[in-house]
Amino acid sequence: MNSGVQVERQLDHIVLLMRDQIAFETGKDNLQPQIVPALNSVAKVLKRYPKTSLQISGFTDNVGGNAYNMLLSKSRAQSLADQLLRKGIASKRMKVSGFGPKYSACSNATAQGRACNRRVEISLYSS
Repeated sequence: MNSGVQVERQLDHIVLLMRDQIAFETGKDNLQPQIVPALNSVAKVLKRYPKTSLQISGFTDNVGGNAYNMLLSKSRAQSLADQLLRKGIASKRMKVSGFGPKYSACSNATAQGRACNRRVEISLYSS
C-alpha cells in the first residue's frame, strides 16, 4: 500500500514530503485519516532514534491572501507535530514553521503546479 509520503535524501538529512491532497482537505488543517498510519510509522522509527531532530515545515500555493496562507501552512505543520506528540515524540525534538507560498517547489501558474506547492515536509536531522 502506498502511504502517499515521498522520501528524499538531501545532503545531511532526510525529507518526508506529504502533498496537500494526501494529508489535508482544501483550506483545512486537520489531518486526513489516510495519512495518520504513515505518521504513526514515522513516530515508531523516531522512537528508535531519539537523537533525531525534526523540522516540520508547511507550504501553500499563492492563491489567497499571504497572511491566510502563512497561518494555514503553520497550522498544517502543527497538526503533523501534534500527531507525533500523541505518539510519544517529545516537542523539544521538533521545530514547526509555516512558510505560506514562499519556497515554491513548482510553478504557481497551473493547477498542477499549485497542487505541488501545497505540502508539508518533515526534515530529519541526526543530532
